Amino acid sequence: MDDDHRCLTSDNGHSQHVTWTLLVDLIRRLADGADGGVDGSEGHMLRNQPLSAACRSSVRIYSLLFPCSRFLFFGCLHHFSSVFSIMATQTLTQNAQSTLHIFNDAKPALSYEQLGQWETSTRVLASLVNDHMLTVSPCKCPDSNVQQLGVILQPKVGTAESKRTRGVWIGVTDAGARLTKPAADATAVWPGDFAAPVFTVIDLGEKQTYSLEYHPASLVGHFRGLLTEEPVPDSLFDQVRAELSSSAANQREHSCDILRPWPTLESRAIDWEQTLYTGHPLHPMHRSLFAQEATKQIEPKDIGSLMDAHISFISVPGSDVRINGTYRKKLQPLLEQFGLDAFQAGQVIIPCLTIQIPAISEHFPRAKVLVKDAVIGRTQSSLRTVSVPNFAHDLKFALTCKIGSALRTITPWTTCAATEVSAVLKETLPQNVWLLEDVAAISGSQADFNEAKHISCVIRENLEDRAAAQSEVPIVCGAFAEIPPGEQECCAVSLFGLNTEEKKMSWLSDYVQLMHDALLPSVITHGIAFEAHAQNVLVRVDKTTKAMKGCAVRDLGSIKIHMSTLAQSGYELFSAIEGSFVTSAEEVPMWRIIHFCLYENHLNVLIYRLGVDRPKAWAMVRELLNKFFDDFAAKNGGALPENGERFRKFLFEPVIEMKAFMVMKFASKHRDYEYVTSPNVLLS
Repeated sequence: MDDDHRCLTSDNGHSQHVTWTLLVDLIRRLADGADGGVDGSEGHMLRNQPLSAACRSSVRIYSLLFPCSRFLFFGCLHHFSSVFSIMATQTLTQNAQSTLHIFNDAKPALSYEQLGQWETSTRVLASLVNDHMLTVSPCKCPDSNVQQLGVILQPKVGTAESKRTRGVWIGVTDAGARLTKPAADATAVWPGDFAAPVFTVIDLGEKQTYSLEYHPASLVGHFRGLLTEEPVPDSLFDQVRAELSSSAANQREHSCDILRPWPTLESRAIDWEQTLYTGHPLHPMHRSLFAQEATKQIEPKDIGSLMDAHISFISVPGSDVRINGTYRKKLQPLLEQFGLDAFQAGQVIIPCLTIQIPAISEHFPRAKVLVKDAVIGRTQSSLRTVSVPNFAHDLKFALTCKIGSALRTITPWTTCAATEVSAVLKETLPQNVWLLEDVAAISGSQADFNEAKHISCVIRENLEDRAAAQSEVPIVCGAFAEIPPGEQECCAVSLFGLNTEEKKMSWLSDYVQLMHDALLPSVITHGIAFEAHAQNVLVRVDKTTKAMKGCAVRDLGSIKIHMSTLAQSGYELFSAIEGSFVTSAEEVPMWRIIHFCLYENHLNVLIYRLGVDRPKAWAMVRELLNKFFDDFAAKNGGALPENGERFRKFLFEPVIEMKAFMVMKFASKHRDYEYVTSPNVLLS
């Protein structure tokens, strides 16, 4: 059956959208189940299909009310599903559209399939422009029926004729209108600048042909051979296109899965974690997922199953692993629930994702499965960190899957330094900044980290009970920028009552100041920079007053530490292994992480999704940033330390180096970053 569902127009657009979405999704899933054979248990089928909660409830209610007619029901599904699909394929309301289309203002009615493609396409087109592979020029739409502002994207590489011949026309939002003015190439481009529709264009002079196209793989394929000076091997080019296709397909499924009640301030932190359904807001591979080696591929239709993580317990000889921190002691409360002893002689018990067992077995042949699918936890926004029921800590697992840009295993570079870095940070962070401490970790003992990384596990502090004791809930920052089902604007607007431009700007001012006070001091005082994108920072919100009380930070494997500044503050890292991503002999890599993660990514995306005036918002951010440095200087006897002055100057440079996502993809790199020069978003 065709997945290209639309929904009916009505005054109550969202409720009818959800009704038809659930109905068609239910029928499609059940029809798929009928195709594959139903084993006599709706529960079995539902565990293997990412149905929304409402769909699951519908199936259970139907089964209770009509148990005798169940087989007739399944037998008729294909016939009725076609009818319902036709009925549901109507104009998409603006409310329904905002349910799925998040970052951009896609005005035409788009299907679920197209919306998933659109989220990926806007990211890859923006990246190709920023990576200096495509130019931007104002242009009328080749389709005379489309009257909106737009731009033509054309390749920089190739002959004059080939560069003129092939292009992609795409509409622009109000925020992107600057791209239609002279010197459009002098500005960075972001996904939020684009609006549907998008056309591939072939201009042969007297004859111009164009075609409506939303699929990112097709858009990139349109420029095959014209994006890089050195030809990209066909196998690599096709792999990049496959990853883009994966992103689009998985985004469609994540969008369907989010049709559930949105969390409130009374919800748990894990409920907020699972609202981040659009993935990385800038990376073209924001939702791509490819299993590697022996790990089983997770198909788009099964993406919803990732929200619930099946955890198993395995054991290996102690000589096969290296332990950091009080690993056994921290894990014992979980193991004893299953009659296991963390302190057994000669063996080490390790929790792992059940899906990871084949990859572990391949690299650790002496591993034995003790309890398979012992417990089911709920995955956080990273998909590999899991909140475990009846356990005081979260578990971060190795997963031999390429998610986004990298393989999501955990190397000994991370596990060996995690506990020592945690100890340093707990002493040095500002008082209102909580650390989700990595209290213990384990990895393989092999000298080859490419083998050792497949079994790793990090035991991380869970701060929810501590926050609850203060009537606070920790909310992952990315949730504020997502748009809840049925809403026109991002979550922050409804959660904090930001119904005017003035209220939005006031809240944004408080938010930016909170980020500065939490994340910038340690850069100057100890040479420590957090990867402060919106998935790694949480805001603690008062459940009663809705005041933002402070921050919490996590993911110590992605921070950057300038070792000289750290030493000058009286600390050393003895556990950091040579080649670690965390350590740096230079200041610039540390500053670059702050600029990219906090400003280009975190705040830039939030400003887009709040819908405030961008020049005004960025002027406010600059004012608050200068205030931070001035206040820091005042506390330091009236002057910034020399490294503080250098940091300030770096942040305000008119041209900066930004991550070149597509340059790295076409060079098959993910750990060794490539950069391109770009106008500084802080000066927007």
